[in-house]
Amino acid sequence: MSPARFVSAQDLFAAFPTAAKDIGAAPNGEAPLAFAAALAAAGREMAAIAFCAYLLERRKASWWACQAMRCLPSAPTPHELRALDAAEKWVRQPDEASRRAAYDIACAGDKRSPATFVAYAAGFAGPSLKLSTAKAAEVLLIRVTPQLTAQCVRAAFLLAGARLPLSQKCDYLRSWLDQGMQLARRG
Repeated sequence: MSPARFVSAQDLFAAFPTAAKDIGAAPNGEAPLAFAAALAAAGREMAAIAFCAYLLERRKASWWACQAMRCLPSAPTPHELRALDAAEKWVRQPDEASRRAAYDIACAGDKRSPATFVAYAAGFAGPSLKLSTAKAAEVLLIRVTPQLTAQCVRAAFLLAGARLPLSQKCDYLRSWLDQGMQLARRG
């Protein structure tokens, strides 16, 4: 979702009812990037990152999270690399097979890993998911709500932030926010 889609931060909150709880701040009619900057200036970088997760179109939000997770100080595990690779593949080739592969890798992943949630972000980027049931012939079509990608991106950043040494956390949060805001400026 580019800034052009939302004239004000309030428009974003109206489009995504879950944003108010996830971000934890109420806008006052500011432009979207001004609202994110105000959050950061108030020392609420994680809230500003959550706002950017909602502001960005799903592919850009997933890409942003992938790049950020690849720059963490600890080396990713083999599963984390597979999860990030799958999410990036969907970003580059946003077809159903790539999206489903990202979702399947996320489902098999460590739920404490930021990379798992990046793969979920890509997996939840469509209008629905086809899931097989215990009965081989049954397939369920599950509707995916529009905010799930943003919520998964937010979760990835929260988990990544929790893993950072305290001495580096502020620098990482600012860097992630700068990257997200740059992507949003590009529209």
